[in-house]
Amino acid sequence: TISQRDDQIVISDSEHTRTLYPDGKKHEEKDENGKKISTKTEWQGDELIAETKMHSGKLTETYQVSSDGKQLIVVSRYDNSSLSGPLSIRRVYDMENAARDSQK
Repeated sequence: TISQRDDQIVISDSEHTRTLYPDGKKHEEKDENGKKISTKTEWQGDELIAETKMHSGKLTETYQVSSDGKQLIVVSRYDNSSLSGPLSIRRVYDMENAARDSQK
């Protein structure tokens, strides 16, 4: 579930809720282990980019709606000096209403 207000975007699934502030400023919070992390979120064209700096590395998440508006594409890239290279994961979510509409 994604909800958007003027100053924040809330993304929730069955296990986690994440609040992003797309104002281009760093927002600090603590992770589940109590360690400080900072996230900077901003719109770049039609993509929402969230860069999170943690003690163990940097996570860059890119959110984009597909050109037909029926899917949300999320690319997560994790950079850490202990890895041989960046780890990248691409997830594609079907929009709930779009999936029902295409079956009609």
